[in-house]
Amino acid sequence: MAKSIFTIFHTFTASFLTNTTVSSEYTLLLRIVVWWKVQLVDNEERYLKSIEDSAKASLGHLPNLNNFVDVQNLLALLNFADMAWVVTPDRYLAGIRKKPLEYRTAKDASDKIRDWLYHTFDLVTLEGDGNQWRPVNLKAMSLEYLMQHCRLLVRQLTINQLHGVYSENLASDSDPMYVSSEMAEDAIEDDICSLDVAFLNLWMKRKKEEKVNLTKLHQCLEELGKLGGEDGQTYETLAEKVKGLEWADTGNTYAWLNISKYRCIRRGL
Repeated sequence: MAKSIFTIFHTFTASFLTNTTVSSEYTLLLRIVVWWKVQLVDNEERYLKSIEDSAKASLGHLPNLNNFVDVQNLLALLNFADMAWVVTPDRYLAGIRKKPLEYRTAKDASDKIRDWLYHTFDLVTLEGDGNQWRPVNLKAMSLEYLMQHCRLLVRQLTINQLHGVYSENLASDSDPMYVSSEMAEDAIEDDICSLDVAFLNLWMKRKKEEKVNLTKLHQCLEELGKLGGEDGQTYETLAEKVKGLEWADTGNTYAWLNISKYRCIRRGL
């Protein structure tokens, strides 16, 4: 599930990354959000009994929250429910601004799953020598994970376009039209920031940090250019600094980092 979501984000920012498309992929994923809400939230007692019986084993078509790989699968899908209209190319066409009913229904189901998750499970992480579990704020970490996906999507658009790589062509005539990083930022602010004050505050803080680092990046690129491609420690050091700044504050992956060091535990057990 998570890898399917990551592929959608990558393909949105660079349409050549796939040579095939899944028919009605967005619709199917949004329907899974609603179905998982029914299975996890509406049928909570049956679901919790099933994960109690199966330990970390697969539950087939449902996430087993005893297994953190499945926790990432769930959170990635919930992030997609928040971002689905942002990564829908038709959203950027003139006159198409209202979020479709299926998107709104999935977003509502996603919000209910998140609320249930935060009240039913706790997040812990290994610390020190790896023998002790420390509690972590699950809601805050989930918010950070959504932020990671949103900022990386915008950053990918920026970097790809600097290298002449573009999203799907939205124009039907001879003049191409692509989704820019600015357009995606505006969409995220319309769809997500406007509905969540905590996310908005974190979003503005992260944008400010990115702006500072981008200024440093441009200065490094200028210095690198002045060296004229000379070999030596100065050039290599500066090149490494550029590489680090390019993805600063966003990271370069949609995956949850250090997945083996986290786990969800049911409250009260």
